[in-house]
Amino acid sequence: MERTFAGYITELRRDFTSYCEKELEQDNITLGLLYPIIYIAKHEGCTQKQLGESLFMDNGYVTRTLKKLESLQMIKRITNDDDKRIINLFLTDNGKSVFEKSRMLFKKWDEQVFSGINNKEKEQIMSLMQKIKESRRK
Repeated sequence: MERTFAGYITELRRDFTSYCEKELEQDNITLGLLYPIIYIAKHEGCTQKQLGESLFMDNGYVTRTLKKLESLQMIKRITNDDDKRIINLFLTDNGKSVFEKSRMLFKKWDEQVFSGINNKEKEQIMSLMQKIKESRRK
């Protein structure tokens, strides 16, 4: 059977997911919960709507995810002083710790994946992946 780019991406995604979930297990965090933590860390004070739109999550999924993150004491919701209808999202110290762990986790996985590849090849792969990503957004 012919190998496809989609096949390779799928295999790498599975490997990445498995790796992360093992590492995050002690924090009771899955990748599905990690991505909102990362988004909130990078967009402190964002709203639920902004989070959902950016991560392509429907309202119900966002609500359930935020409730879970709140129960794990990873986030806090703070009512906006200017408009009481708006709730802004922030990471707690626990959430910040998981965010920092994820940064190291992603870096470590990258190092493992690229361990048999020289720097020039790595730069080529990263450049091509950026082009692919940009072409898919058109």
